[in-house]
This record gives sequence, structure tokens and C-alpha cells, in this order.
Amino acid sequence: MNRQGPEWERRETARIFNKYKTGVPDPEDEEELISIDGKVPDQFGFYETQLYKQYEEKLLNSNKRTIKRREKKWKKMLNQYQKNLKKKLPDRVFKGVPNSVRRAFWDAALNPIAVKQHYNEQGAQFKFLYASKKDDVEVVRQIDLDIKRTWRLHQKFFKLYGRDQRACFRILLAYAALDTEVAYCQGMSQIAALFMIVFEDEEKAFWSLVAIMNKVPWSQSGMFKPGFPKLNLFCAYWDNTLQKHLSKVYKHLEAETLISQIYLTKWLLQNFLDRMPFRLAIRLWDCYILKGDVVVLAATFVLFKLNQRKILQMSFEDLTPFLQNDICNLSIPDDTFFQQVKKAIPLVRAMMTNQQRSELPAFDRTKSLPNRSRPKEEPSNRNKIRTLDINIDPESTSMPKRQINPIETPVPKARHKRPKKDPKIILTSPKSPSKSVASLNTVSSKNGYHFDTSKPVKRVEVMPSRIQASSFLKHSHNYEELIQNKILDESGDSLAGSRESRRSTHL
Repeated sequence: MNRQGPEWERRETARIFNKYKTGVPDPEDEEELISIDGKVPDQFGFYETQLYKQYEEKLLNSNKRTIKRREKKWKKMLNQYQKNLKKKLPDRVFKGVPNSVRRAFWDAALNPIAVKQHYNEQGAQFKFLYASKKDDVEVVRQIDLDIKRTWRLHQKFFKLYGRDQRACFRILLAYAALDTEVAYCQGMSQIAALFMIVFEDEEKAFWSLVAIMNKVPWSQSGMFKPGFPKLNLFCAYWDNTLQKHLSKVYKHLEAETLISQIYLTKWLLQNFLDRMPFRLAIRLWDCYILKGDVVVLAATFVLFKLNQRKILQMSFEDLTPFLQNDICNLSIPDDTFFQQVKKAIPLVRAMMTNQQRSELPAFDRTKSLPNRSRPKEEPSNRNKIRTLDINIDPESTSMPKRQINPIETPVPKARHKRPKKDPKIILTSPKSPSKSVASLNTVSSKNGYHFDTSKPVKRVEVMPSRIQASSFLKHSHNYEELIQNKILDESGDSLAGSRESRRSTHL
């Protein structure tokens, strides 16, 4: 039978639809051998080893009180979702959404009921959309192939043509009928499966997918349209961000001829669903649903910033597998990673805004907008440097004449300092520096004496030896005071006696 004729296409689509209707695979289907021996479902439903399960339970038990406290806060906050949208909600989302309230949070943020009402008014209902796409054999076959490979280690998708696989098939086929420009593209099956895990309701998962693909601030359909316009735009955003903030990494990747599309395509199409461990991917999707597509580039920036040293030491052969898989294995706590993502959002958003502005046509600002800048003042003759401009005539034997021309270069004004008060000075002897002779205001530094500008003492102890101080003390206005206090005689000699007759005098 001709595999390209209309009869074959009709039979092929009928065969695939029959499998998703009955849930029974055909004998022709090659079942992929997936072993789950010795594995148990984790908190999200993925089969993991017993050792990982024990670690997870221990971690959850240690945070049990924190989780309960957060659950109470979240239930109160979701009752007034719009009021808390700009205040409490962002901080708590980046701290972590409890699993028990995630469905309510996504329901409030995506609002699939309103999306359903909007399309139902236009005559687009889920059941009719699903039935109207049965004849497109290309879309039907591609969806069938991708669903068989979507999260087979999850307990809801482990069984071939099970309930959730059949629900995902209907969701994707209905969306292909609703959005004919996108139809179906590889990578959309993981997003539909994620909504089935969270909502556990087929129709609500479908309208949530419609919201993510078409509503702001997500508009994920641009990633899957022919030509991938949004993917190319975000790759340009990322190149600009990397070049400005991680220039060494950018130059190294450029030298290794590694373009950003090689590793960004999967990250941006599915928002790290197939790259990060699910415990991180689901938290990143919480932030993505709250803040929009800027979160994905912010997470990319944090991953590169954490691993920039490793990247700079790798060649092209090592970089490709590292950027596609290993870079998402965090070396820091999960909470720290998401706090860094939160801080990186304004940085990435500024780069996105600048890129959008640069795409606008250039215009002459002086003609389009009034010039509000202050007019430049003519420099005055004050504070000018004057130089000598000498004109030399080579044929003349006389001395050149000097012409003084001012240069229009202002001189920085000198900073005027407050005059300091004259500190009181303690005169000490070089033989006995610890002994003070007098407390003076201003004296002359002669005869080998030096001055100590520390705080003046209240008590002056006279030196035991005879000191000829008249040569410098006569210059002081305190000379007469020293004579009156009987420290010096009229000739300028010290009146101090021997060591035994030492005495103290108060000034």
C-alpha cells in the first residue's frame, strides 16, 4: 500500500485514534523497555531509588513546620490574590510554593476559566477542537511519537496509552486545531504533561496551555511558530547580556565558535523542563508563571555566573555536553539559587528593554525634542592659566617677542581650610623626655628641645638640673609668668635645686 496516499493516511489516523480511545497498544508498537525495579515514586510522582526516597523524606520531615506555616500563609494570601500580587506574593514564590497550594496558585495566575469563557463565546470548545483535527495525519503521528517518549518514568505516564497519555494526546490535538499557525511542534508535549501533573484535569490543563501560549507575560507560542521568531529574539537578548556582564565567557564561547542556539533552544522551548531536576524545574515554573519569560533568561544568567570558571577552562568538545546537561546540576542550595534569579531579573529586563529600543529607527533628538540642557557659559578671565606664546622668526637675529595669550582652561579653586587654633605645647628635655618644663602657647625650637603637641598637663614638674632656658624662653609671652611663679629667675636660670629638693608647682 502506498504510504503517501489518502487511503493510507485515513487508515493511519484511524489506527492511532483507536489506540488512544481504547488504551490498548497495537502489536506493531515497539514498547520501550523501562525498568522500575527497586524504585518508588517521589513527592512529584517520578520513580527514584530507595536511597533518594529516604533522603527526600528526611529533608521533608526537617522542614515540616516551615511547610505547614507557609501553607497557612498561602491559603490566606490566595483568597486576596490581586491585592497580594505585587507585595507578598513575589517574595513567597521565590522562597518556594508548597506542593499542596501549587494548583490553586497556578489556577489564580493563569485563570483558565476566563480563557475558556473567552473562546467559548467565539464557538471554540475543547471537544469540538479535538474532533476537528483527526484528518491531519502529520500532526497526529508527530504527537503520537512524542507522547510515547514524554516522562515515562513518571507514574502517570509509565503505562503506554494510559489515562494521562490519552489526555495529553487530546490536549495537543485540540490546540493544533485552535492555533493553526503553530499547530504542533516538538517540545509542547512536556508542557501539556506538566499541566496534567499539576491540575489533574484534562480541560483545565488545555485552557492553561492556551493561556501560556497566547497571554502576556508568557506568549510562549512565539517559541514554536515557523521560523522561531521569539527564540531568535531571546538568543539576541542573551548574547547582549552575556557580552556586557560576562564578557570573558562571551569571548571564550566566541573563540570556540559555540553559538547560543546550541544550548538555549531546549532551555527556552520548555523552560528547563528536560534539563533541570524536576524539583528545580517546577519551582522555576512557579517563578515563570508569576513573572513571565524574563525568568528563563535570569536563570540562564545565574547558571553561567556560577560556572564561569569551569566554562573558561573548557574546549568546544567539553562545552557542548556541559552546557546542555551538566550546568543545571547546582553547586549551591536551591533557595540561594532562586534568590539569585530574583536579583538577576531587573538586570536581564533592562537588557531586553534596551534591545527593543535599539530596534526602533534612529531620530535626531535636537530636532524632535526641545533642548532643555543649560546653555554653556563663556569662561571668565578669573582663574585662567596664562602661558607664553613665543613666535620665532628664523631669519631674524633679534630676540623673539613674547606674546601672552590666555588659555581658556579654568584652574581648580584652592580649598580653603579653617585656621587651626594654636595648640598648647609641652616643652620637654631631650635628656628626660618624660619631664615637662613648662606649658607654652608658642616657643622657638632651639637648644635641642622639642615640642609635644599632645594635650597640656595640669601639673608641671621642674627639672632637677639647672637648665639654661633664657635663650628661647625670652621669645615667649609666658616668660614673665614663669618668673612670677618662681620657676626662672630674672637672668633666665632655673630655680630648681638638687634631686632631694625637687618640688612641684601648679600653673
